[in-house]
Amino acid sequence: MEVGPSIKTYANLGEHAFGSIGKIIVSIILYNDRYMVDTGFLILEGDNLHSLFPEVAIQVCGITIGGKSSFIIIISLVLLPSVWLDNLSILAYISASFVLALFLILGSVFWVGAFDGVGFHFHPRGSLLNLKGIPTAICLCMLCYASHPVIPALYTSMKKKKKKAAFLQGVVTVLFHIHYHLRLDGSSRPVVISTESWFRIDYQKKQQLKIFIRTALVAAQVIVALALPFLGHLMSLVGALLSATASLAIPCLRYLKISRLSKLKLGDHERLLICSIVILNVIFIVVFGTYASLLDIFVCLIN
Repeated sequence: MEVGPSIKTYANLGEHAFGSIGKIIVSIILYNDRYMVDTGFLILEGDNLHSLFPEVAIQVCGITIGGKSSFIIIISLVLLPSVWLDNLSILAYISASFVLALFLILGSVFWVGAFDGVGFHFHPRGSLLNLKGIPTAICLCMLCYASHPVIPALYTSMKKKKKKAAFLQGVVTVLFHIHYHLRLDGSSRPVVISTESWFRIDYQKKQQLKIFIRTALVAAQVIVALALPFLGHLMSLVGALLSATASLAIPCLRYLKISRLSKLKLGDHERLLICSIVILNVIFIVVFGTYASLLDIFVCLIN
């Protein structure tokens, strides 16, 4: 980002390196990544709440919707007003409540282990290494880097960039689940802004159209969540196809291109290492990971 003062966002980096085509490709990957992550959280809430309240069901026009599908719809309706907001600062206070929830979870686990007779023991089960599950595990781990595109915005807002930039990835990774778990609108904001830009919406004159578009986006998420209620496999697909591409392949390729444009000399060992990262990422995560995730989803749909 130091090579161009006009670079403010992740998409701007793609445009600087590869032109308008690069910006379009990066934007498509980012928007789909953000959108599918939110969809995954709807599925997660449906699973968790259904486990707590298995008898809950809703009736609409004589049709009974039960199970986790009912909770997916309920949660989307509860969080829908947050999508209509333009100023999201109020949601920061809601996100802060996750810190309390985290301590409650840790305290509950400790209490069960220490005082409820469960204890803290290691109970080995199954095989030590499951080669068949490695692709899925790697893809799920890539979700920890799904917030990578947020780093440019944080970097530009810092006064002492070089001293703090090294901590950004770790901090963002931790805050990713805190931030997006409680904010349906948070990660879909780029999608909302991009969609509204197509219609050139004037916020003062076309409030109804703005609300309709944002509601339609949430409704589409609900449909996907109901059609693909397989949280692990869906998140594995997102991690393999989108997060791995946005967090590994694209940054490496942009660095090689921008280094050449700025006449920055790279050593042969550094260039070889970067190219190896791209090749291994594409082959073992994007290709095989996507194939394994799609296969798992297909098997679940058949069964």
